[in-house]
Amino acid sequence: MNSVGRQDCSRHDCTEWADETTGMVALLRGSQLLKQPRSAARNSAHIPGMISQPPRPVRVAYWWANALQAQGWRLRALGEQLAGGGFIAEIGVVGDETLWVVFPRNMPDDGTEASALANFLQRLTYDQRDYLRRLIATVPGYSQRAARPSARAGSIR
Repeated sequence: MNSVGRQDCSRHDCTEWADETTGMVALLRGSQLLKQPRSAARNSAHIPGMISQPPRPVRVAYWWANALQAQGWRLRALGEQLAGGGFIAEIGVVGDETLWVVFPRNMPDDGTEASALANFLQRLTYDQRDYLRRLIATVPGYSQRAARPSARAGSIR
């Protein structure tokens, strides 16, 4: 008995479709797409050119921020409420066009430096976040003006 809502699917066609689906799932499992990402590695190495090194948590955050800036990202509003406790990145797309992306704290860990930094900023004290802002302000790609309107670039302690 045929009905309007019933599709004509022979047993052979459905079996082929099920085989193709099983094959696709097996292919995805073998690829990186279904694997849980590994967290970005923590680097607490000393920062070159600094006689007095910042505390270890600041150095860890610095190296993640440095990796993002090396890709041409401009980091703004580090740890501020405007960025949901994470940060805002201005990312160059094509030519002079940029894309602004908010990386809030408690975002899922996708294995990138961006998610690692966004989640790690909440662990820093206010003074450590302020130190980090001033520290990465010396690296090209950071906008002190957008991050803290009342802050001065000041010297690093």
